[in-house]
Amino acid sequence: MLPKSFHIHAHGAGTQAGDRAEQEAILELSSRHNWGAVPVVAAKSYMGSLGAGSAAVEFIASLVSLDRGHLFEVLNFR
Repeated sequence: MLPKSFHIHAHGAGTQAGDRAEQEAILELSSRHNWGAVPVVAAKSYMGSLGAGSAAVEFIASLVSLDRGHLFEVLNFR
């Protein structure tokens, strides 16, 4: 059973090929570990790539999510 606060921060480059590969990897892990539906968020959708700073932003977004009990939406998700 997953912790209540479990979610995945997508961190790909935002390309069609990269997004597809990231989605396939998440689906494979979810299936392999019988996780069911897993929330996926992407702070990068708010500000684009920040290079080396992207990981720090994702970390801060995770802390804010845990503190507020709210996951950020992925902008422009269809």
